[in-house]
Amino acid sequence: MAHDYRFYIRAGAHTVKARQFIVEAIWSKRYFQKPRIAHVFRPKPQNEQVIQLGVVALTNAPALDVRIRLEPLGENFRQCPQYFPLQIPVVNSLNPFYIDVTTDFKGEAMFGTNVHVIAEYRDLAGSEYTYDEPVSISNAIPLFGLVKTGLLVGQNLSSRSINS
Repeated sequence: MAHDYRFYIRAGAHTVKARQFIVEAIWSKRYFQKPRIAHVFRPKPQNEQVIQLGVVALTNAPALDVRIRLEPLGENFRQCPQYFPLQIPVVNSLNPFYIDVTTDFKGEAMFGTNVHVIAEYRDLAGSEYTYDEPVSISNAIPLFGLVKTGLLVGQNLSSRSINS
């Protein structure tokens, strides 16, 4: 920004005042070149009684060499700690990552409480990033599908039994 509070750009051999949309495009490009990821929970598409933890891209830039840890490991994963951290080559808008973590009737008892998803990854330039967020299944899974499975709204999910 120049002393007159305007932005200027080069246009050939000249310097010209930048129009607002050009300034905004430069700022947004600078921001969106950095990969940003987040975690989500969802019912598994093929079996809605299984809950999946997903790591998804928030920007168009790919997250490379993603290492995902869960700390502490829940009941489901304590039996196989050799699989953690998970190694994912790339997470981007076309390639999210999902893993089955529990079933809807056991919820946090199997996944764990006070769990953090920690993901370490890098961008195309080699810069490193860390994502560290607490997760809570009971706060993340919406109460949709309750009518389909025969539950009443407000019924305790942890007391549900499966009728196969």
